[in-house]
Order: sequence, then structure tokens, then C-alpha cells
Amino acid sequence: LLKSIMEEWEIEMSEVTSDDGEEEDTDDDSEEDEEERKLNQLLTKYGVDSESELTSITIEQAKELASYNGTLDLSGLATLTEKSAEILAKHRGNLMLDGLTSISDKAMEFIVSHSDGFLSLDGLTNLSDKALQILSLHKELLYLNGLTSLSDKAASILSKHKGSLVLNGLTELSEKAIDILALNHRGYLSLDGLTSLSDKSLVALANHDGDLYLGITSLSDKAALALSNHKGELSLKGVTTLSDKAAFALAKHEGEINMDGLTSLSDKAAEALAVKGISISQDEESEEEESEEDESEKTDDSEIKINDTHVEFFLYLTMGKTDDDLSDDEISTIINFLVEKYKNQANRNIIEKIFDESFKWWLDSLKNGTVYDELNKNLNLLDEFSSNEKLVVIKNLKKISLLDKNKATKDENELIQILNKRWGI
Repeated sequence: LLKSIMEEWEIEMSEVTSDDGEEEDTDDDSEEDEEERKLNQLLTKYGVDSESELTSITIEQAKELASYNGTLDLSGLATLTEKSAEILAKHRGNLMLDGLTSISDKAMEFIVSHSDGFLSLDGLTNLSDKALQILSLHKELLYLNGLTSLSDKAASILSKHKGSLVLNGLTELSEKAIDILALNHRGYLSLDGLTSLSDKSLVALANHDGDLYLGITSLSDKAALALSNHKGELSLKGVTTLSDKAAFALAKHEGEINMDGLTSLSDKAAEALAVKGISISQDEESEEEESEEDESEKTDDSEIKINDTHVEFFLYLTMGKTDDDLSDDEISTIINFLVEKYKNQANRNIIEKIFDESFKWWLDSLKNGTVYDELNKNLNLLDEFSSNEKLVVIKNLKKISLLDKNKATKDENELIQILNKRWGI
């Protein structure tokens, strides 16, 4: 089944290219397949199904893994020697070392020279000024989601980083630190953990040079007017409602805006934002009201309107079932993933309702043998996720795969690789 869905995607791509009269680019695919074979051979040699299962590596293994061109998830490593760091820095592709809770300055100096793909160090929760200075020399996308706070001085040091920054673990940040990051940092900046920011801070961030992802749950007219002048992509997925004035202002924003959390807008505001492709999501209460107003428009449970949350649940359930055993622990973990993701936008009851809808859809598909057909048909909704959101989905899938016996099966790893290939991760 896992192989069939990949074949289906390849057939779909060939149909598109043939319709356009364009030749298929098979060189990249063959190179990727060769790299995957290389990695699988190494994993077989090491006696594991996934590189993330490695809890330690020798110098020789570091050399072999570094020669693999593609995403390398070594989040099972709790420590990293300076020599291994020097070798892995030469790796071409994304590098994930989320299991490291500490790293020597020398090893850090080697790792930040990694320049062909993103670097994820989400396990680091405390960083010295010297460590931050070293990290600021990194020039690609850098994930530091383990940081929950950042002093003004630390913000000043990190703002010199020349690549994109993902700091979603931050739950508080002073106005001065915001000013520093907004003024000095260049590139994608993600601060999804900050649910509340002053108008002064939002006005400052509006001047940030690069795509901006914020976790705020409300937006004043003043802040909306300032953000409308922001240059680059803007994500405000935590905002649930906007005044007409704020909506009109954001409609003039020249870049892409993501406001998937909107549940309440006036007709005028909705019309203004429609030009940006933004619509509102009905909450549970409004759905009940509509249902009471017109019983004739009720739909059967099987006719739910599929959104990206349904598809994400569907994907996680499919991963949980891949090893032939969807356990209570996996179901609970899957629900918690989405509860945590939408904690600033929806309560647990709403998420559990969506899960129930997704679960019924998934069970029906399982019974009919159409699970992968449904995924193939609806994964385009997840294709719209940001690169950061896609990476979180991949990480969640890996966590699900390790719940049973703390070891991923071959089929589970194959499903992850399919998505890695589809999303270019």
C-alpha cells in the first residue's frame, strides 16, 4: 500500500507533465533514490530502521552518515563529540540534532559551519552568550525551539544571525528584545509561542525584513495597519476575529497572509479579505446555530467538509496503523498533538470533535481499502503548510512511529520518506 501511493503520486505527476508537453525530470528522482538506498544500507549495517534511533555514533559512522545527501535526523544523540561535529558539518542536507541538551563551544563552532540545509537544535534550552555568538554565525534556517526566554543581550547577539530563525518556544520577550530582532535580523522569523504582543512591538515587527510568523491571538486596528505595510509573508493563525478596519488594512498587504484561525468576521470584512484568499472557519457554536435555523441543510456525518486538520489527523492515524496496531497511547498522543497546536485558537472539545470526524472518515476508508487514495486526494491541503509546519508534521510522525517498542518499522519509515520527498524536506 505504501509503495502504491508513491506510484500513484508519480503517475499523477507524469500525467500533468504530459498534458503540458513537458519532459519528466527523472535525473533528480534517480539521484534521490540512490541516496535513499545508500542511507538504508547504512541503517541495515548499524542494525536500526531509522537514523533517529542511533543513540551514539563512532567517527566512522559519522563519516558514512555525512556522505548521505538528504535530511539526516540524528535526534537520538544525547551527546556529540567535537570530531563528530566537525565531520557532520560537511553533510549536505537538513541536519536535525534535537536530542542534544548541551554541546561544547568547539563542537558548536563546527556545527554552525553546516551550510547546505537547515539546522535543528531544539533540545538546547539554555545558551551562554558565547554559544549564541557562535550560533549567530550560522547562515541557513536555524531551529531553536527549546529556548523559552531570551534576554535583551541574547536577542542582540542572535539578531546578527544571517539566516532564518525559528524561536517558537519563546513564551515571553521584552519590547526591547523585539525591537532588536525586528531592526537587525534579516530573513524568516517565527515567534509562534508569543500569544500576546503590545501594539508597540507589533509596529516594530512590521518593519522586520523577511517573512513573519506570529502566534498572537488578537490584533488591534493600529497593529493591523502597521502590519499591512510589512514586506513578506505574514502568518497570524492565532487571530480569531478582526474589526472591519483591521481587515481592510490587512487586505492591502502586498504579500501572502495566513489567517486560518479566523472564526468571526463581518460580511464587509470577509469580502475585503476574500481578495487575499482568506476565509473564516466556523466554530462549533456557529455550526449548531446554522443547524437549528435550517434542518433541511443538515448533512450526513460522512459528508464532513474536509479541512487541513482532518487530513493531519487522518495522516497520523494512518501512521499509527502502519504497524498493524493503533493503540490507545497512539490515539491519545495524536489528539494531544493537535490540541497543543491549536491551544490558542480552539478548546480541546472542538479538537476532539474534529478528531471524531476524522476517525470516522479514516475507519470508513480503512474498511473500503481507500486510505491511501484519500490521502493522495487530500494531502494538497497539507502542502499549503509552511516549511516549519511541515517539519513539525514529520517530527510528529516519527514520534508516533516510536511509540510501539520505541522502534519504527520499515513501512513507517517509508511513509515518512514519501512525505520528505513530496515536500522537499
